[in-house]
Amino acid sequence: MPTACRHLYIVTGASRGLGRAIAEYLLQPGHVVLGISRGAPPAPPGLEQWACDLGEPLPVAARLQAWLEGLDGEQFAGAALINNAALLVDPRPLREADAVALSASVRVG
Repeated sequence: MPTACRHLYIVTGASRGLGRAIAEYLLQPGHVVLGISRGAPPAPPGLEQWACDLGEPLPVAARLQAWLEGLDGEQFAGAALINNAALLVDPRPLREADAVALSASVRVG
C-alpha cells in the first residue's frame, strides 16, 4: 500500500498572473501541482498544465477523475484546490449586469 507523503495542489486560472505565480511557487519536492486554464502556455518542469474551459465543468471533472485514478492509487497527505479562475464581464453596477454573464462568472470563479 502506498504511503501518504506527497501533497496535491490544483490551481485554476494557472496560465498567467497570480494563478501562474501560485502554481510555480507550489512546485516543490513532494508536491504534485496541476494547473487548469483556458490557455496552456509552456509549463515549467513539474507542472502538469491542462487547457480546459471551466465554463464547461463536466468534461474537466471527467478528465480530472481519470487523471487521479491514473496516479495508481497514490495517497496524498493533503490536497488543496486554489480556485483562481474567473470570467471577466464588462464592469458595471450589479443592477445593470447581464444575469447570464454574471451567473457564469460566479460558477467559474
